[in-house]
Amino acid sequence: QLAAFYSGRGFNQASIDVIIKTCFVFGMVDNKTYETLWLSLDEWKFIAADGSQMKRFKRDHWMKTWQQTGLPQSHQSTFGWTQLPENRDLRIHELVGGNVAVEWQDKPFTLVATFRTGADKSGKPRIITVENLTCTSH
Repeated sequence: QLAAFYSGRGFNQASIDVIIKTCFVFGMVDNKTYETLWLSLDEWKFIAADGSQMKRFKRDHWMKTWQQTGLPQSHQSTFGWTQLPENRDLRIHELVGGNVAVEWQDKPFTLVATFRTGADKSGKPRIITVENLTCTSH
């Protein structure tokens, strides 16, 4: 599905080849609390079936990858806006969505997402666990 999305926007084949070898998890964060919620992808842990931590591909990885594949800057921007922000605050009833790229897994895996709370991040953290996530076949 993502390959078709990016292909339809003119991404070159070298970039599509990288995309289909990567697992993308779509996340939507909706702050339904009455305090500031802090999204920091560095505080999200993707746990493989064997208990090891999976690698998450950050924005600097993609900058290098797109340079190697010759992806034009306009397409790099398109890819960027489809990704969940690395860090940001969410105020009451604010939401954000996008993809998080992680290494491919053939078996189900778990996401443990930690969110700091409060204006200065000193509130009680909120932890969300999502089990049995899977990468779609490529």
